[in-house]
Amino acid sequence: MFKLLLITLVAIIHNSSACTEFIVEVKGNKGNVVGRTMEFAQNFPFNVISQPSGEVYTGDVTPGCKGKTPLSWTGKYKSAYLASATRLIEDADKLWLDGQNSAGLSVGALYFDGYAQYPSELVGDECTNGISHIQMIKYILSVYGSTNEVREALSNGTFPAVWGRELKVGFIRIGLTQNYIFPIHWSIVDNSGDAIVLEYTKDGRQVYENQVGVFTNNPTYDWHTTNLNSYINIQRDSFEPKTWKRAGTEYTIKSFGHGSGFLGLPGDFTPPSRFIRTAAMVRFSGNAKNAQDAALKAWHIINSVDIPKHAVDDFTNWAVVKDLKNNVMYFRGVNYISIRQIDLNKTSNTEAEYVKLNGKFEDCVQDVTSQMKSYDANIKEELPAEPRDEL
Repeated sequence: MFKLLLITLVAIIHNSSACTEFIVEVKGNKGNVVGRTMEFAQNFPFNVISQPSGEVYTGDVTPGCKGKTPLSWTGKYKSAYLASATRLIEDADKLWLDGQNSAGLSVGALYFDGYAQYPSELVGDECTNGISHIQMIKYILSVYGSTNEVREALSNGTFPAVWGRELKVGFIRIGLTQNYIFPIHWSIVDNSGDAIVLEYTKDGRQVYENQVGVFTNNPTYDWHTTNLNSYINIQRDSFEPKTWKRAGTEYTIKSFGHGSGFLGLPGDFTPPSRFIRTAAMVRFSGNAKNAQDAALKAWHIINSVDIPKHAVDDFTNWAVVKDLKNNVMYFRGVNYISIRQIDLNKTSNTEAEYVKLNGKFEDCVQDVTSQMKSYDANIKEELPAEPRDEL
């Protein structure tokens, strides 16, 4: 029975491939907000954790590095990150899946199954300057303060060598496990909006400029940006009525309602379709007025890619919105869908702290029955008119 459950568990993890990330810009380059969803076919427990600066870390090394001193570094920045608390994955808490640091840098790990390929060994000097791929977010958030710092380190050869570490998946306490390398690629964004994508494939390490500000899963990032050309017809405004002639008479065709400019926008949950849909939502919803407005826009965009349970194999385990200017992380879970936040400026400077990401639906619902008042239809409330955002 346990063997069958192990096969099922590995299949669930292997088939997960529905994460989405995007950037919402604030007018005047006054900070940026990153939104992201995380999908699995299993509801794993997750924590939101804050880590103070000054923590000392050690790089994972491969067996061939025995006798050599591994990389050691001290964290420069305070970080907030998300990691699983499941007992079914070895060192799950060390696999940081998303996070931000006090310098305004964001890193997200998204599934990249079928394309991700990492070196299996560290060789020579790499043993003293190497990390495993599950340490990627931990390393970047603790060491770098901007996207350009990461870009330069990748370019000048000071960035550590990276190898693919296998983790035991299964019933670890009874020794019934299977080794699995989590296939992921990374999005790196800072509070100026500067963004890159980092991938390891059969062709080696690839670094892409994330000019679109959107990131999903398979295939490679450059394929997604090329595919965007197929949707050049997508536009914000509805199409104007068109008059056609036939046999000396005229007839007019027109939209049934607003939104005809989005005709042809894919609505399924495959990575290419989510990339296109999210790119359109980000592009045509306009820039935000401030960080809070950007966070609100981000949550609305997240709703367009949120996957309910049983609709497809995966479902949205959690979603996070990161205000990179004010160091605030907003989040919600699959059941506890009310939005909560932590302020990285106010977390401990001396010890790690955490809060459970998910909970019960009934615990997040606010009962406002006691706040109801006598209704008077003559009392009207006028809302200020909001001009349409310029693109």
